[in-house]
Amino acid sequence: MENVVPDTNEPASLKTRDYYIILGLFLGLLGIHNFYAGRYKTAFIQALVTFCLFWTGVEIFVVYIWVIFEIFMVSRDGRRNLMLEKSSTLRIVVGGLMVFPGIFIVMLATWLGLAMWSNAHPEIGENVAKVSWLPASAGNVSFYKTDSWMAFEFDISEYEFRKWATRWTLKEIVKEEKICRYSYRKFCQEKHPGNTEEELKDYMNAEKKHYAVVSKGLYDSRRHDNGGGYNVVFDRNKQRAYFQSSPR
Repeated sequence: MENVVPDTNEPASLKTRDYYIILGLFLGLLGIHNFYAGRYKTAFIQALVTFCLFWTGVEIFVVYIWVIFEIFMVSRDGRRNLMLEKSSTLRIVVGGLMVFPGIFIVMLATWLGLAMWSNAHPEIGENVAKVSWLPASAGNVSFYKTDSWMAFEFDISEYEFRKWATRWTLKEIVKEEKICRYSYRKFCQEKHPGNTEEELKDYMNAEKKHYAVVSKGLYDSRRHDNGGGYNVVFDRNKQRAYFQSSPR
């Protein structure tokens, strides 16, 4: 787009594209650049989308791409008069500055979308003979896997478990170790504590089946400040390993 020079037969806008572009760069998500240009309907829609969908992060993706398009393409104000543009370089520089964050936002939105899809469609298996993501010596595998939470358990000898678990600092169990089993997440989604003491008692009794309590074996665990972390436990009596993690 060339520098806009209004035709002598066409009334010039009192607005300039320079200010329009700068406002779009810093306040575009709120539609302030369109308020400035008198494009009130568009401005209200952008502000409304931002305020209504702010908690989802969707508005950043939608409105941001919208603003980038406007910086390059919009040349008229709300009265359809051409806005003056002193330098097309500003448009190119600002547009470039917004494109790179836009690429990051697209990548972030894609990652969030995949994570949400994974959480809604967990990978579940029960008493599976073998899986590709565990050692060949691991058998009778049960698992529940999403991007935000996973737990699995499998039969394995202590020797093979130690070979597999070299990434962790294993310690002998002194007190009982309690770890969520693969079935715990599904149980929490389907069952609720209820409103009475009796219902809460029944819930807690049912919940016990979805924990493994190990008194003899090996373990390691770590908790992050954000609430995430991992637990890994080997039951020497059952020759069975348990793992649970959350990246939060």
